[in-house]
Amino acid sequence: EELFIDYGPDFERALQEHQAAVDAGTTKQPFRHEIGLDIFPAKWLAKQKRNQPFPAWDTSKLGAGNIAKARLTDGREITDRIFRIGLPEGLSYNMKLWSDEMGITDLMESWLQPNRLMKINSEERVRINGGNWWLKRFSKEWESNLYYISPDDDVANEQFMHALGEAGMDEVLEALGREAGLDSLSMYYPSFIAMTQSQSAFMHSDSEQDEIFNLIFPVVQTNFTNSAGVDEAEIVLGMDPDKAGDSVFNVPYKYEAEHAVALGTNGMHGTAPGDYRGTGKFRMVVSVYMGDFKDDDMLDQYISEWQDPPYPRPWNLRQALKQRKHWDANDPTVKCSLPQKNFV
Repeated sequence: EELFIDYGPDFERALQEHQAAVDAGTTKQPFRHEIGLDIFPAKWLAKQKRNQPFPAWDTSKLGAGNIAKARLTDGREITDRIFRIGLPEGLSYNMKLWSDEMGITDLMESWLQPNRLMKINSEERVRINGGNWWLKRFSKEWESNLYYISPDDDVANEQFMHALGEAGMDEVLEALGREAGLDSLSMYYPSFIAMTQSQSAFMHSDSEQDEIFNLIFPVVQTNFTNSAGVDEAEIVLGMDPDKAGDSVFNVPYKYEAEHAVALGTNGMHGTAPGDYRGTGKFRMVVSVYMGDFKDDDMLDQYISEWQDPPYPRPWNLRQALKQRKHWDANDPTVKCSLPQKNFV
């Protein structure tokens, strides 16, 4: 079939004016004239709005255990389920020390070397300090060499949870649980995530339920920026895909050693473009999921969409999420570092 297009009178007029200029010797440039073709759905053509200069996060210092909704410097909320939380002194540093002692820091750095880099979406198991760990490189959508290591059995999981508790995570859970209006928090899927290169930010949300958050804080930073002045991570302001051209734009955010970011419902985020290869530098963060799983219907939906990680095992996932509690609004004796029921 043939597609006939009427370029319209504006195109014809511009072509004639260009030809006249060529004949008069006033231009030697080739003809160019942009036109709009209304043959694609509007959503296909909607562009993410990027303001220059970029809008900025309000990074006012928060004391340990203090929490605030993430806002721009002009006062706008990013969403009502993204929070900044002041970390207890030394929490990030102590988790870096624990990672060093476990050999995880060296392992992650070595796997980022060109001769050791895993294939996209590939995975391996490694044994560290008596526990099994799951190492995986992110899928191709991330357009980066991001990969993460996460516990793959009860031993490794309890070691991670104990380290978080010893570093002061109980104070963070108390702040988030109270502010988010939750009855309890169960932590799961703790990971170290590392990278040296990202081509573009794959924007995504880790939670579609108000009761679930992904908490992220840095343990290794680079202090590098890319050519656009963007570093560390990007958070999207505005979530409505039908109004993407009007309301969505990226807000660059640099991870803060003394703060964590809790990403809840529609907490869109992605790794900003950057390349540290050949510099001897890399970036690594701790990511810990947590949720209040008292609502069985919500839990059923969440489990039905579960993809990663393979631990807890699918047949024990429900019990692990419901019965492993690390903070309880009505029971101050519940702590991160306390031994939890095993659910391999």
